[in-house]
Amino acid sequence: MGKDFLITDKVVAEILKQNWENARYHESSRWKYTYYYYAGLGAFLIYFINELKDHQYSFVMLPSAELFLYALIFWILALIGYASFYHLLYSNMEYKNHIRAIEYIARDLGVNINISNYRDGDSKTPH
Repeated sequence: MGKDFLITDKVVAEILKQNWENARYHESSRWKYTYYYYAGLGAFLIYFINELKDHQYSFVMLPSAELFLYALIFWILALIGYASFYHLLYSNMEYKNHIRAIEYIARDLGVNINISNYRDGDSKTPH
């Protein structure tokens, strides 16, 4: 068929690098959509409250078309909120998976050291 694929320290180090890059991506993107949702919800609430204040009438006295528009925007914001919450959970899960893989790879490469050995100046522990 072909040559057998040998897993060397160089290959494992590259896998470690890729896992770090993926973990950093998920760490930086996990709150992004939640912030977008908060901004959209805040803008909607400010607009809605200003409209009610300017017209000097209550929620019950809104015209049906305007009430439908507010309900539609609120429904869309609810869907975006659900999607952002799902994305937050997904990114947290992916981040934890990459961190776990990094720990295993670092252990196999001998990169992780016991901090007490490092502090004691163990001769086998590289400084």
